[in-house]
Amino acid sequence: MHAPLQLKAVVLAGVLMVFGTAAACEQYSAYPDVVLDSFYASAPTQPRMFMDQERGRSAMRKCSFPGGPIPVFVRLDVPGLTYVGELQYEGRTYASYATSADSALLAFDVYWNALDRTPLRLGEEMEIMYETRAGDGLQYTINYTALVFSRGGRMQSSSIRTGVISLRSPMYPSLDSSAYYYLAPTFSP
Repeated sequence: MHAPLQLKAVVLAGVLMVFGTAAACEQYSAYPDVVLDSFYASAPTQPRMFMDQERGRSAMRKCSFPGGPIPVFVRLDVPGLTYVGELQYEGRTYASYATSADSALLAFDVYWNALDRTPLRLGEEMEIMYETRAGDGLQYTINYTALVFSRGGRMQSSSIRTGVISLRSPMYPSLDSSAYYYLAPTFSP
């Protein structure tokens, strides 16, 4: 009678190992948050010109992965930003946001490979395929950024906005993490 119960326990342990819920990761990034508090003495007069970016990162080690891509779901929420429109940057289409009619435009993206940056839309969960390394050593860093673009013409300092980015992996919950966005670009009067 105990043999079927033991067999079920062995099968369950195997499933947990295969799907990664038994894998633990250690987050070790010294800079997980995005802090955009730059001062701009002047700005381009042309609209939608790239000006600056700030980055946060989720760095992991001691994860037991088989190697290869795994899905990670990313969501960014920053209350108080208004959608302005689409803009093009480095061959990608970004949603742009602002705090007011004369503030800088802000856009957001996420990547683990700088050649494969994925634009983010506020309030929407997006799936990225995150490449893992086999074993339990250092993993690739997941980076998330706030990008600043000119509005065109004179811009005013933004009121401070804060938000949260969340990363979650159904296959490897030990990858789940969150970090803060602090957005306060300042312009010369």
